[in-house]
Amino acid sequence: MQKKIARLLILAFAVWLVATTNTSAQGDLRIGGYAQTWLIFNQHEEMIGEDFDTWGFRLRRARLTAQTTISDVLSVATWLEFAGRRNILLDLIVTANFSPKFTVRLGQYRPPTQMYDTGVLSSSGLIFYERSAISSRLSGIMGHEAFRDIGIMAVGTLGPVWYGVHIGNGMGRFTQAGTNISSRDFGGGLFGGRVDITPIDGLIIGGHFSTNQQSNVITDGSAPYDIDRTSYSIRLATDGLMIPGLFTHLELGGGSVDDTDEFDFDGYYLYAGYRISPDWSILARYDYYKEAHVNDTTTDEDNITLGVLYFWRQNNREVVRMGANYSFGDRDPGSLSRNTFLIWFQIRFLP
Repeated sequence: MQKKIARLLILAFAVWLVATTNTSAQGDLRIGGYAQTWLIFNQHEEMIGEDFDTWGFRLRRARLTAQTTISDVLSVATWLEFAGRRNILLDLIVTANFSPKFTVRLGQYRPPTQMYDTGVLSSSGLIFYERSAISSRLSGIMGHEAFRDIGIMAVGTLGPVWYGVHIGNGMGRFTQAGTNISSRDFGGGLFGGRVDITPIDGLIIGGHFSTNQQSNVITDGSAPYDIDRTSYSIRLATDGLMIPGLFTHLELGGGSVDDTDEFDFDGYYLYAGYRISPDWSILARYDYYKEAHVNDTTTDEDNITLGVLYFWRQNNREVVRMGANYSFGDRDPGSLSRNTFLIWFQIRFLP
């Protein structure tokens, strides 16, 4: 069913793009995308009773976007992912840009009801090969799937303040009210937003809060169930503040699950980088994640990632970024270790 819905949406969007591009004087069509590939020299994973080691190539992301402008206010954009075997539609967004202070987006997209790392930062802007554990886990716990949800959001910039608020289904991609969600009490869903403030050049302070509250939910013929989850995060980022070339990022997040398997979770990541030149940077990141369940079981993990990052630009536009990362850490209970050494490559041709 999900594949059929995705194909119909993509077909309808393609037909609509052709029609508006041919008939509207305001219409245009911009195509772009990016691809990320990993060369894994060694990936070691320690499991209970056995270890695993592997090496090889991985196509991590292969994405295309199509964007069109209908009028001075309305535009439509879509993002498609071709690196996986599942549904390829990531985003389908109708945007009403009334002013820089107030823009409305409707559709399937990455909402600001999660940490900056997953809710705002595009994967084409990553400086490490992968995101931190806390940001990815928080996003999934709160009901996003591939960091996405279906709903409506408002974003804007008011002086030094960027804001975003979202109201959505709280079920991730392709989970439609009236189809997959066949029953739930009125008013249920995912609500929240984030704010990022730039008080001075080189300093950003921000955070998010979200709640997913739903009662008597029936999805795809399931028995009725409730959802009761909350999350929060705080962010502090610097770039060239006091020390030219030095950039840092600290983001703490957490929340609680009070429906099925009740638990609290929290964690953070901290990274620092130094630009040796406009094209070369050295990086280091530490991230930590913990869950504390009501049955007194606790799980946690930490990771250290070291890296080198290189940019290749043409006509002052980034075309290629390459990174080399070595990551290692442990998971408890069991003190299970893992480590990865890889080189990753990204080429992008964004409109």
